[in-house]
Amino acid sequence: MLFPIWLFAPPSITTANQIPDSLEAIERGEYLLIAGGCISCHRGQTEETNEALSGGLALETDFGTFYAPNITPDTETGIGNWQAEDFLAALKHGRTPNGSFFLSCVSLPRLCGYD
Repeated sequence: MLFPIWLFAPPSITTANQIPDSLEAIERGEYLLIAGGCISCHRGQTEETNEALSGGLALETDFGTFYAPNITPDTETGIGNWQAEDFLAALKHGRTPNGSFFLSCVSLPRLCGYD
């Protein structure tokens, strides 16, 4: 029986990608953040962090408890050290910067409109 190894191979993402930082791109990102409901899980769980995207929400499942990650630009606890390729791999393919799969409760590609 042939096992489809390609299924688990990290996706090919060009290193020429850039994350735009224009006002229009930032406004579009804010719109997508709100429309996608990201704040529902990634919102901080303390009074000091509930307006930030610092994560921490516990999601109880039959497979254990998953915690929403910090998606702030903080370089120590968030995604501030990610490159454009890391961000695109997460959104389009559900992959971490090291190529492993996110244990996601949502289908990021479906949610983000990527097929």
